[in-house]
Amino acid sequence: MLLVTTAVARSSLRIAALRQHMPIAKTLLSLVLTSRWNIYNGDAMSRGMATRMTTTTSKSKENKTPTSRKSTARARKSSKTTTRAISPKEKAIIAKEQKKARAAQRAAVARAKARAKTEAKNERLIARKKAAAERKKQAREKAKDKARALQLKQRERKKAEKEKEAARAERQRLAALRRPLLKRPKSTWQIFLQEFMAKHKSEHGPTSLPESARLAKVELVSLPQSQLDRLQKLRDADKARYKEDIQKLLETRGVDGILEENKRVRSLKKVRGSGRSFFVRVPGLPKRPGNAYGFFLKDATTLFPEARSMPITERARFLGDRFRALSVDDRRKYDDSAKHALDQYFTDKKKFFAEAKEKYGSDATASP
Repeated sequence: MLLVTTAVARSSLRIAALRQHMPIAKTLLSLVLTSRWNIYNGDAMSRGMATRMTTTTSKSKENKTPTSRKSTARARKSSKTTTRAISPKEKAIIAKEQKKARAAQRAAVARAKARAKTEAKNERLIARKKAAAERKKQAREKAKDKARALQLKQRERKKAEKEKEAARAERQRLAALRRPLLKRPKSTWQIFLQEFMAKHKSEHGPTSLPESARLAKVELVSLPQSQLDRLQKLRDADKARYKEDIQKLLETRGVDGILEENKRVRSLKKVRGSGRSFFVRVPGLPKRPGNAYGFFLKDATTLFPEARSMPITERARFLGDRFRALSVDDRRKYDDSAKHALDQYFTDKKKFFAEAKEKYGSDATASP
């Protein structure tokens, strides 16, 4: 009982002190001290009475007189009267204070929980704000990267367009430079293919050149002789036109102008790698002869008849091996033929330029 009362008093004092109720704390202190003193005195008196009762009971057992019974009863009565009981008012005050203490403790716990909840809420709010700020930062960085990539892509597109435009301009310039002085005469096949493609386009729509050539070849085989004669006349007329144009070009530019134009076209062909040439063949100009291997190829059909049935690549490899395997005496014949033909070429070329100078009144700039 003493320990419980002390604990309750201490808790009440702490709560009252925390809530700064000093008058209640003083009242409780006086009550607690009084109750503790009474309890202590009662305990001491009860202990003394217990010792006296033990002695009297022992004596009463020996004597068994009625005086001993009266003395023990008086002792018990005196021990009961010495312990003062707590009044109902004090009990009410203590109960009220304990109730206030429990309420204050519950309120403190509730405040602590509310404070912890508020702190957790604030932490979550701060975390959400940080996450939102990080997302915004990442979005800004992503937008910057996207804008940078778009700008780079636009820059590359503009650069590609400029390069494409420059390439187109270069092609146009080179096409203008490579434009031939004269339009070459067309063959019978070229005339027929041009007419067939125009007719087929008007009837069936445009088609590719290989497909048109395949269809035109089939139709050309079945053409009547009258149509073939007509195509032959058109080819002869185009050749006559070409000869007239050559003659006019020789009269206006001379042989040296035509050769310079051919030289320019040849340089453009080397630079651009064009497979088609636009050389103007000067009529009467001697053609440069081949080398020793060219003269060997003229006799290869009679020397090696088995090469006729070979594919062109295999035939070239076969004849090349045979030419390299020739002896010195056998090869000297072809070397002498090539040298004689080259000497004759230079002689004919000098003669041609001399006659062109007298005829057209122009000095040939190209050396013979």
